[in-house]
Amino acid sequence: MHVADKKKGEYLNIKYRTSPFNLFHHINTYEDNGFLVVDLCTWKGYEFVYNYLYLANLRENWEEVKKNAQKAPQPEVRRYVLPLNIETADTGKNLITLPNTTATAILHSDDTIWLDPEVIFSGPRQGYYCIYF
Repeated sequence: MHVADKKKGEYLNIKYRTSPFNLFHHINTYEDNGFLVVDLCTWKGYEFVYNYLYLANLRENWEEVKKNAQKAPQPEVRRYVLPLNIETADTGKNLITLPNTTATAILHSDDTIWLDPEVIFSGPRQGYYCIYF
């Protein structure tokens, strides 16, 4: 993930990493006491949404489309919390000090920050309801 400073028009020199996911909708982002809080509508993995939403696939038999959607990963609303200021002395520690989240951000020795989200909502395996309303 890359984060840009809107005022300076430059990327932050911080490397954020997390497990792969599909981003379908951006819900909200805001700053809070030196952290960027990002809420996203996601699916685990990286293949489902891109294969599922090809126009040719959507034009297939609707019953077949629904059957395939039942095999899809569960949609999740995830909150990622990205620290904007880091100290290298904090290697191996959770950098998040906000009181109302279970998300973590661990600084590794290679100066990357590994993000684990807080799952705010995990829905039923019926992704087509999210897509076709």
